Amino acid sequence: MDKTETGTALDAVFFVLKLAVISIVLTLAAIAISFIGWKLGQTTTKGEAETAGTAPGMFAGGGMRIIVDAGHGGRDGGAVSITGTPEKTLNLEISLTLAELLRAVGFETIETRTTDDVVGGEAPKGSRKLADLKARLDIALANPDAPLVSIHMNKFASPLPKGLQVWYSKNNERSKLLAEYIRKKNVELVQPDNTRDIKPATSAIYLMHRATAPAVTVECGFLSNHEEAALLETKEYRDKLAAMLLGAIAEYHNNVPADDHAEPPQQN
Repeated sequence: MDKTETGTALDAVFFVLKLAVISIVLTLAAIAISFIGWKLGQTTTKGEAETAGTAPGMFAGGGMRIIVDAGHGGRDGGAVSITGTPEKTLNLEISLTLAELLRAVGFETIETRTTDDVVGGEAPKGSRKLADLKARLDIALANPDAPLVSIHMNKFASPLPKGLQVWYSKNNERSKLLAEYIRKKNVELVQPDNTRDIKPATSAIYLMHRATAPAVTVECGFLSNHEEAALLETKEYRDKLAAMLLGAIAEYHNNVPADDHAEPPQQN
């Protein structure tokens, strides 16, 4: 066997090994989701958004709290999928599963909402949207040690764009690291053809512009794309996204010190 054939054989072996690892990760995630699935319908609704969905835990020898923010809610449905499903519903489904997975492996979670409601209660007409965003920001600022992962969907006039997109807050250098871990894990486990780069959030993204802790907005897909919209309608795909985010957050926690500079994950 010549060098070319040897190299090809090795590439094939590595490819098979990579598929095996991915299969194991997704299988374990599926088992975890099945094991905790019964709890999704038993989340206790708190009187105050600040205490909604909080559970204690430890992970990899150190404690970490994560704020899981399901975008929109209540009167604010967000974008509407070409399937007719409002963004708020998909955001909540993924967020609930992500929070359960995080707690299952020992993280402490703070969920900005666990039901189809606005955050912080109803506000006068004309100020509802801003009041909701301010309530979410208050939760983030009250927990400065907790990275914020905000779950959203994307939509465009054209049906062609697709793919998960991550925006990060420029107020904390670790936001970019967390965003890169999510981008990398998404390519590894969910969307191998996704070439979208992570992007710094502008002032148009209220939470990202004002958060002080590491913060990212994950737009999980385009509701205007027929293929992606159909996938997001399935629990299997939403669970896969949640499991991917769990893996990315865990890697971030294991590799990024709370207060020190750390290198981003290797590029794919």
